[in-house]
Amino acid sequence: MANLVYTSYLYDLASGTVNLMTDPLYVMLLSGTYFPNAAHSTVADVSVHQTVDPLGSYVSGGKQLQGKTLSIVGGELTLNASATAWTTATITASGAVVYYSGGSADTAKKLITYIDIGGNQTSTNGTFQITWNTTTGILRLGAS
Repeated sequence: MANLVYTSYLYDLASGTVNLMTDPLYVMLLSGTYFPNAAHSTVADVSVHQTVDPLGSYVSGGKQLQGKTLSIVGGELTLNASATAWTTATITASGAVVYYSGGSADTAKKLITYIDIGGNQTSTNGTFQITWNTTTGILRLGAS
């Protein structure tokens, strides 16, 4: 499955509801049971597919993105961030969602994008890391 941008995020972007640089953004890992659907809009739509870590390094909701940057090149806006890692983790994930939180309930946590991480990726009592693509970033919008 390819990456996708959730339709509801485009409305939030156009209305100014979210600021990619100042609002906290999070990444949540999903198992292979999730089939991306652009019509999904909140964490409540995907949380049943969240990966589980019996060692406790990965906690429900994922991690906040750090080191966010925005760039515009050739008419395309790209959001990027520092690599996100979970240490001492036993995880299997096939994708990730990036979301922003409008409150504590999963229905208030709004989906931005789904990222395919290339099939099932696994760590066993080790580090599970997502290194964001420096060219395409986490989110890319604009002329292509």
